[in-house]
Amino acid sequence: MKKVLSILSILTALTGSASAAGYVLPPYQPGALTPSDWQPTYNVEGLYAIGEHDVPDAWGVRGSFCLYSAGDGAVLHQFSLNVAGEFGDDSTKFAGHKINEEMWMLPVTAGYDLNLGITDSVYLDLGAKAGWATGNYKAKVHGIEIVDEDFNGFTMGVGAGIKIMCSDRIYLKVGYEFNRTFISDDLGINANQHIITAGIGAQF
Repeated sequence: MKKVLSILSILTALTGSASAAGYVLPPYQPGALTPSDWQPTYNVEGLYAIGEHDVPDAWGVRGSFCLYSAGDGAVLHQFSLNVAGEFGDDSTKFAGHKINEEMWMLPVTAGYDLNLGITDSVYLDLGAKAGWATGNYKAKVHGIEIVDEDFNGFTMGVGAGIKIMCSDRIYLKVGYEFNRTFISDDLGINANQHIITAGIGAQF
């Protein structure tokens, strides 16, 4: 009987010690991202491209996959892979004839953005992109198609914007970019565009 009581006393003491000890998770689980790691981020932006010379204005959307340094410093870095679709039409007059133009373009680019902290949640975003673009240009006069050309060429752009961190995982961005596409087919033009952007980015 004394042996049984001794065992019960020991078990009671051990149970009390275990219940008194709080369970605390470690600050970072093995394999979890820390603030010094590169954070995978996805962006979606709306585009309005104002074309120079014979390039029609265009609307579009751009999706991006980024690696984003979310450290606590005032200087943050972001590398991205981007795919955009742009669609536009316009009309001009030449020798008294109205010319209706249509164009679509698909730029695929890699980019880098330097983010400079203005406040704790607002950053100045300076970026550059370069890659390859493919597309098509059509022109009609009085409903008769006179040009239907596919094109492709090297594309590049630089820009600046304001990025607002809404939370640790979501930010909003508005900006301006100047983009040039060096068309290598028979059209014989370089497509210069002034692009207004607005979008959202999120970490998953």
